[in-house]
Amino acid sequence: SCLHVQTSSSKISTLIKVLRLFTYFPNKKGLDLLNSEFYVEPPSEVLVLKNICYHEELLVDEEYTEIVKDMEIEASKFGTVIKIKIPRFDPKSKENFGLGNVYIRFANVNQSKNARRDLVKRLFRKRIVEACYHGLGKFLSDDFQLRSNYMYH
Repeated sequence: SCLHVQTSSSKISTLIKVLRLFTYFPNKKGLDLLNSEFYVEPPSEVLVLKNICYHEELLVDEEYTEIVKDMEIEASKFGTVIKIKIPRFDPKSKENFGLGNVYIRFANVNQSKNARRDLVKRLFRKRIVEACYHGLGKFLSDDFQLRSNYMYH
């Protein structure tokens, strides 16, 4: 025998939203909204653009320089760019965080927010850009490890 359940469209809508959360925020241990695993960096003057380049593209100095220039041109449309950092592979390091990401420090948080709003989900070199914020202290100390894998969408 089959169990037929009638449900309202609002319940279905809520279920779809929950399923989207699991899609957007995958976690091996499951989604835990009450614990710090769900934490993302609050807005800051440092914006991280993910999925910008492949680590192989950064091995060639000319390619690296071209990507930095492209990022400077695009980011400067949203305000004053203080500095751009693009981590490169270091064979001496045990962990190479931030490969493929571009870290942009703007003059203030509002410029970073405006850039994030306009750049997220855009195409760059045929790749969809994702964006999140990064702590200024971490940026200044070249700590490219993101707090979590979760993005503001």
